[in-house]
Amino acid sequence: MSSKDEGIAIFVCRCGGEIKSINFEKLEKYVKDSLGTSEVYFFNELCRDPSAIRGNLKGKNVKGVIVAGCSLYREALIDAVESAGVNPLSLELVPIRELFLPLSRESSGPATLKLTLMICSLFNKINHLEPELLREVKPMKIKTQSKITRRSLFKALPQALTVYEPAPVISREKCLGASACKFCIDACPRKALSDAGDGRLVLNYEQCNLCGVCVAVCPTGAIQIPNSTDEQLDAQIRSLLTNYREETQNRIIMFISSDDYNYLLSRLVDRKLSLPLGVFPLELPTLGLMSENVLLSSIIYGASGIIILLPRNKNNLGYLHILYHKVHAAKNIMKSVGLDPDRITLLEFDEQDIELLVEKLNEISSD
Repeated sequence: MSSKDEGIAIFVCRCGGEIKSINFEKLEKYVKDSLGTSEVYFFNELCRDPSAIRGNLKGKNVKGVIVAGCSLYREALIDAVESAGVNPLSLELVPIRELFLPLSRESSGPATLKLTLMICSLFNKINHLEPELLREVKPMKIKTQSKITRRSLFKALPQALTVYEPAPVISREKCLGASACKFCIDACPRKALSDAGDGRLVLNYEQCNLCGVCVAVCPTGAIQIPNSTDEQLDAQIRSLLTNYREETQNRIIMFISSDDYNYLLSRLVDRKLSLPLGVFPLELPTLGLMSENVLLSSIIYGASGIIILLPRNKNNLGYLHILYHKVHAAKNIMKSVGLDPDRITLLEFDEQDIELLVEKLNEISSD
């Protein structure tokens, strides 16, 4: 079976019937009609038996996996996917419980459409995954701040504890070489990139903290994060903004880093709050991946607004000055062609003002 024949498996959890805002029958029809796939599996409570994922994946040629489930069980889902022989970096999660549980049955129409769009956008993102880049990422020793899954713990018995983590990959064909270009070397706040002596770039994975600065400054696109390449982000954004345009026009993209997204979701659950239906979170390994192209393409594809969500305590974000520069550049380009630059908004948040953040998001989405 060729790579083109590889499937993408979709698993949806109904959360024991607690989510009233999603019409799961309509969701199944939406997804199957949009993607032309029958690989959609529904479970009443997937959290009780994540191994069901492994059972459905065993023996299949799967390129990636999408799970609409509870983010609390992310590590168990990673275990299930990896134990089925699928690279866990090709797993994408839609936190269905955190995003949709607080919403009422009256929100069923737009909520079901929003979940459909999020699933379809991740499907298109995985479809543009480059397997050869993914194979470049080897399991690394777990750092003290990394989460340890059950499977990683068992693997640690005979050897050093390892885990798959997204890491920059350098394309030798696209890279100009350290003798001709040193943007990434000069920009890296951790000094993780260096000249091998023959012009080749060398990345010290132990030093790298995935800030994404090297990806953002590379002029040729030679440095990419394997599960969040430029092509994947473009496919994800285009799908999110262009499908079912006749049913809803007001769509705001909210870019947020994985760590901050997980934190925000947990705080929303604690306070029984939800994001506005018109705000579509787009999770990135790091906001350092943001570029003028990502921002401007979102506007071109029809985003009514763009929100970049930053933690208030951001002193350790090495990419921040580059992010501000790129946002400023994108706003200047928009202004020069007659578009409102205020459609791009930088928002800060912390635990003390989650309610204020939700109020602000509601205000932006209702404009």
